[in-house]
Amino acid sequence: MKIVRLPAALWLAFAGYGALAQPEIGVQPADTSVSLGATAILTVSVRVAASPLTYQWWFNDTALDPVANPSAAQGRLSLTNVTLGNAGAYYVVVSDTSGSSKSRTATLDVDPQFTKMNEGPVATDRVLSWSGHFGDYDGDGLMDLVVTGYHQTTGKNTRLYHNEGEGRFTAVTSGPWENLTDRVVFGAWADTDNDGDLDLLLSVNEALAPIYMRNEGGGEFSRLPVDQNWFQPPVSLAGQSGNPAWGTWTMTACWMESCRGRAPFPSETWGTASSTC
Repeated sequence: MKIVRLPAALWLAFAGYGALAQPEIGVQPADTSVSLGATAILTVSVRVAASPLTYQWWFNDTALDPVANPSAAQGRLSLTNVTLGNAGAYYVVVSDTSGSSKSRTATLDVDPQFTKMNEGPVATDRVLSWSGHFGDYDGDGLMDLVVTGYHQTTGKNTRLYHNEGEGRFTAVTSGPWENLTDRVVFGAWADTDNDGDLDLLLSVNEALAPIYMRNEGGGEFSRLPVDQNWFQPPVSLAGQSGNPAWGTWTMTACWMESCRGRAPFPSETWGTASSTC
């Protein structure tokens, strides 16, 4: 990041700071903490000002260069792909025709424990998603990921990603994943048939029945119907858009209906939430 090194006191003198103490800052920049590689946003809001209004952001008492980062001259400072070198103190000088005001100093903390991944399909796929669920479906010791779609929109929004290690994932596009366009909401992994690999149950839009993805081994899945014959006596599963979960009691599927509390088959209730199974 290119930095123009100009003493803060000199800059404020040029801007007329201290004359009329204008403009008036309404919302001050807030302390922020982000992970390595993430985007940090610092904002300021002006309550009273006379046009034209200008901004100059400072980092550790050094003016940031608006040529290198145009947001350094705006009310919203954006720092992309942050490193440990971006950690420190930030403030902004807001100026108008009557004078200048300096904001409070906000501290940006950069957490080195996690790094935001900006490459690969998990980061770059543009889909409408509702939730994500990790599970090692191929038994290689790495957690794979299914990202479920959006219950109001059809399309290839539900994706399965295979974990290749070292933070890299590849999209699975074979078998039932190739044309999975259902309005999926949530998912739950479990070895439902005790064959040593994880199967997947997906809940969908309320008007439809859930989806069961049976793991055939070798990274292959089969989509099987989920209908009333799953239960004895038969019970309709349509209308279950909540969060499914598997239990060890004969591997029965359950839905958490915390919002509507509906229970089409035997349930227990805890406070405002209920589970059905």
